Amino acid sequence: MEENEVAMSRLVPQLALSKRKPQELRRIVKKVHANHPILDDHEELARRARFFQAVGHEVRLMILGLLEVEELCFCDIIQALQAPPSTIAHHLSMLEDAGVVTRKESGKYTSFMLRKDLITKHRVLQQDSQE
Repeated sequence: MEENEVAMSRLVPQLALSKRKPQELRRIVKKVHANHPILDDHEELARRARFFQAVGHEVRLMILGLLEVEELCFCDIIQALQAPPSTIAHHLSMLEDAGVVTRKESGKYTSFMLRKDLITKHRVLQQDSQE
């Protein structure tokens, strides 16, 4: 069974509610996959999902803003955001797992650096223009 057909088979219970015929939906699914081949790359989808989940929280966006200005140690981030260490550790861990920040160990200090290329590429910290 083709991957698109598997996706369609999951929708079968809901098809009774659909306004479209199954063959029309199959055509739409094929078009989506033709237009967006990345949807067939499960590893890349998972990587992108981790990235967007990582930047999808106010505290993590604040951390990114701090690190965009300069590399900071863990204790500086805690103090700047006035948040519990466990909270900051959790958010930094998510950002690191997604590859958005990197860490550098130096003695008893751990510093964090922003992957500015990713933040710029995805316009994470850019203001939307109001036109």
